Amino acid sequence: MQLVRSGTQHAFVDIVKNKSYVVSTGLFSAGSDRKMEDDDLILMAGAGKLILAIGLLAEGVGLQSTVSSICNGSSPPCSMPLPFYDKFNIGTLTVGALLSHNTKLPDFVNAGSESVTMQAYSGSVPVPNELNPVMFAIIDQERPVLDDEKFQMLADFYNETPQQGGYSNTNYLVVQYLLEYVTQMPIYVSIKDRLGLECHQPYASRFDITYDPMSMVASSYWTFDDVNYVDIVRSDATPSSSLQDALVPYILHTAGPSGNLYCDTSSVADLLLRVVNGDVANVELSDLATMLPVFEDITIDGSLLTSIGVSSTGGVEARILVDAGTTNAKYIVVGSFNTDVSEYQDGDDPEGIPMLFAGCF
Repeated sequence: MQLVRSGTQHAFVDIVKNKSYVVSTGLFSAGSDRKMEDDDLILMAGAGKLILAIGLLAEGVGLQSTVSSICNGSSPPCSMPLPFYDKFNIGTLTVGALLSHNTKLPDFVNAGSESVTMQAYSGSVPVPNELNPVMFAIIDQERPVLDDEKFQMLADFYNETPQQGGYSNTNYLVVQYLLEYVTQMPIYVSIKDRLGLECHQPYASRFDITYDPMSMVASSYWTFDDVNYVDIVRSDATPSSSLQDALVPYILHTAGPSGNLYCDTSSVADLLLRVVNGDVANVELSDLATMLPVFEDITIDGSLLTSIGVSSTGGVEARILVDAGTTNAKYIVVGSFNTDVSEYQDGDDPEGIPMLFAGCF
């Protein structure tokens, strides 16, 4: 595997042998000669969704609970504006449907023309000529879209998707509001105080607050067009257009906590181990397994294993490997390839367990 631009870090736990490892290789970020260290933080990106799911379940909110039962007559319901709440019948959705994307909610980030009134854009950034309203604001107006405006845009411009089961970041926007309502805490506080995680949130798109610089966060890459990659931690670290660089903070600010948490890998691995050991009240592996699968089964030491967990752009992952067809957990893997994925050799997959995994067990 060729790691040209920067480094990678993973925390591994062999549950059966009760052994854990943190493996850091390569450079902290592109353009830096500092080596990756085991205490560097990684941007969880979409893998932050697993943390939101565990946080909500840990509060005793079952998969069959409906949004209306959780919000319990609050006005507006769990602080979600009524135009959005009513238009998409949010109150009838269950937690399980939200976590497994078994809803018809459109994706406020990636919704296509079949579910949204598009706005035309023809600029220098290599993206399609039509953008949904959220991406239009980010790219054309060069600004983040905070939660209140996202809700309003969803109510004004978006329709339900034609069928259930499509991936939608809007599901996690609703989960965020449910978790903050039941804990009466901002996300970044509850995951530390209630889950014991060493995680930080650089932006709060609900409150328009910048919490913490990402000076100890290793690079991670994102692309507009699958060709030109941008370092979304320190966007001046890779050759790319100045406009692309300028848009990065707005994208992270818009994403919300499911997309902009950065964490200590060992801390996240420890949380997953506590879940496996039954030490996180109300959280069962069978519940987490209901989320849409994102990994192929793999074989280690002759055993076929299935993954429970999530991955995201840039190879970020947080998962528990179990014997296929069971919840008998064998391994935990948390980490991120923070390397420009365009530098991988043909046949290498930046998402999934890296080759260095084999050397640990």
